[in-house]
This record gives sequence, structure tokens and C-alpha cells, in this order.
Amino acid sequence: MISLDSTQSLDVSGTDVHVNVSNDADRVVIQKEGNVFASIKHVEELAIHGNDSFVGTTTVDTIVVTGNENSAYWTEGQPTIFDSGVGNSLYRADSGS
Repeated sequence: MISLDSTQSLDVSGTDVHVNVSNDADRVVIQKEGNVFASIKHVEELAIHGNDSFVGTTTVDTIVVTGNENSAYWTEGQPTIFDSGVGNSLYRADSGS
């Protein structure tokens, strides 16, 4: 697991990488297969180009998915979504409040 305190943009290109970011991110790009990205803050643009990734964040402005069988959720707001992949699950989750 990789934990980052701050980031402007993040490119996750390995396989089976788990990343936690505790600050806002301008852009997060997930590539390859089996990546996990968990953010507790805001992401301006999330791009998922690989397969079988799981991404969770509080808020995200834009989600672009070209890969397949990915899951992404957010707990606040409603992003603009562009999904050209197959079998992706992109949804707003209950924040528990």
C-alpha cells in the first residue's frame, strides 16, 4: 500500500497497487489491471483505463472509463461520467449520514 499526504496528479500504472490519498487530487489515472485507489477527499478528474479496478472517493467532478469491469463510487455530489467500457459499475454510495 502507498499512502500519499498530498498530490496534484497521480498516475497508477502498476498492477495490484493500493493507494490512499488524504488530500485533494487534480487528476488520477488508473491503468493496467487490479488497481485500487481510495481517496477520502476531492478528485477533479478520475480516468480508469485498465480493468478490474476499484475506486472510492468522497467527491469527483469527472469520471472517464475506457476499461472493463471496474467499480467506482463517490459519496457526495454527482460527477459527469463518460463510460465507453463494458461491465463498469459507477455509482453514488450512501455516506452513512
